[in-house]
Amino acid sequence: MRTASRLIALVAGLLAVILSTGAMSASDEPSVDQLIKEARELIWKWNGERGILIEADKLINEALRRDPKSVEGRITKAKLLVRVANSSNPPRTQPLEMAEAYLKEALALDPGNADAYSALGFVYLHGNRLPDAKAAFLKNNELKPDDAWSKLALAEYYKKAGDEKNCVRFSEEAVALASPTDETLLKAALFHIHVHYSRIEPDRKKADDSFRKLLKLSPEDAFLRGDHARNLMLHFSDFNAGETLIRETLVIQDYPHARQTLSLALYGKWAVYRKAGAAPTKVETAYREAQANDPNGAYLPGCALSYPSMKVLVEALESKRLAGMPHQRC
Repeated sequence: MRTASRLIALVAGLLAVILSTGAMSASDEPSVDQLIKEARELIWKWNGERGILIEADKLINEALRRDPKSVEGRITKAKLLVRVANSSNPPRTQPLEMAEAYLKEALALDPGNADAYSALGFVYLHGNRLPDAKAAFLKNNELKPDDAWSKLALAEYYKKAGDEKNCVRFSEEAVALASPTDETLLKAALFHIHVHYSRIEPDRKKADDSFRKLLKLSPEDAFLRGDHARNLMLHFSDFNAGETLIRETLVIQDYPHARQTLSLALYGKWAVYRKAGAAPTKVETAYREAQANDPNGAYLPGCALSYPSMKVLVEALESKRLAGMPHQRC
């Protein structure tokens, strides 16, 4: 009897645990806001893996099932559909049309929703509907004039529209308004600024300043260093700074573009010494260093030699009958 009593007590205890667990699960069921938040986090970290978007879609559909009038659910669904559209090149039309429909529903429910206008702008931008994208982004900016993301959205529009000056203008406004913790935004805006001042409208001070800020955000980025090293030579004729930076790059990662840039730096340095009438031993030492790294300039990037700043290098290569060599493609 004692054993039977203990068994009954044990079973009763287990049932109590099971029942209490079930009750806790029901009470701990995520809210609509939590479902949308989790879906947005999945969409944000999507890197091409199909399963992530499928899981995010399940969460959004559940949120919309529970709250059929959810504005945030519709905006999130639209953002997911934009990711789906961009999973192919060119972007797929059908997901963009579906995203537009969800966002128009969201705006019908909440006409002053700035995030819906921003998302709609990106739908139009990816669909190459530039006038519509501009109108949506301007409306978003009107509703949130002090928001860094609204400025970045306009920068993205102007970049695609080919208006570099307005792209950099709104990128600079985005940086000025951004929180230091908004690293994703800062990287995107600073990249626009850096490209503009290092290639399009060369300004050494601004190019270096934006490079330092980007490097602080991505200290191990070899490609950021490598690209700036080449730009220092192509647009500012600074082969010494280019060499220093590209050697730092190669310590982090050795890749073909970096090897081309190192060759350009070493041959360029020799060409500058030669043109400036430096001591013959200095000129010869620089030439031997370039040859030791890349015999006959086989790694020199052919496209770089067409830049006006490379005229001094082309002349030096001609003196050694190396200008006609089949140089590397960029």
